Amino acid sequence: MAQSKSTLAATQKYLGGTILGDTGFFYHFSSYVIVNVILIAVNLLTTPDKLWFYWPLLGWGIGILAHGLAVNYSAEEKVRRRARTRGARHS
Repeated sequence: MAQSKSTLAATQKYLGGTILGDTGFFYHFSSYVIVNVILIAVNLLTTPDKLWFYWPLLGWGIGILAHGLAVNYSAEEKVRRRARTRGARHS
């Protein structure tokens, strides 16, 4: 458990000011990528003549976009950005 917390902390430090720095969005996007890679593989291995993987990819992608916009343009994020900017000026 301690290792996963340190890994999460290191990832957040690395991603810091990016949209992936938000823990909820990071996990949402990570699961999106992993699950959709599996779905693409299942589709191509089982029924390559009928492609259906793009439907969940598109549907979930819309959710990812909405989540990303909410994280990036929320009032809380604006406060965080102002705080980072002020901290950078005073350093």
